[in-house]
Amino acid sequence: MCYCSKPSLFHEKEEKNDDAFSQQLASLCDGLYVNDAFGAAHRAHASTVGITKHVEKQQRVLLMQKELDYLGRVITHPEHPFVAILGGAKSFRQDSGNQCVHRS
Repeated sequence: MCYCSKPSLFHEKEEKNDDAFSQQLASLCDGLYVNDAFGAAHRAHASTVGITKHVEKQQRVLLMQKELDYLGRVITHPEHPFVAILGGAKSFRQDSGNQCVHRS
């Protein structure tokens, strides 16, 4: 297993999901890729998607699986009253937070 302690976000080929860069990352592993970065898992980058083409096994850890299970339940069978507060570094900077108010 390879642990990347330094973010690859600033590498010029990361956001492009460059296959050669993905192979470089995979070459650091012994064939197992574990994704515990829930906040970055939705990005189609070399370190989250591309690398999976070049390793034997991929795995999500329990924390990510727990979050995915919970979000799936909340989206498909929400308990009422239901309030969703969406946020993040970019949400209010792009003024999308003010447009997301919805009652259900």
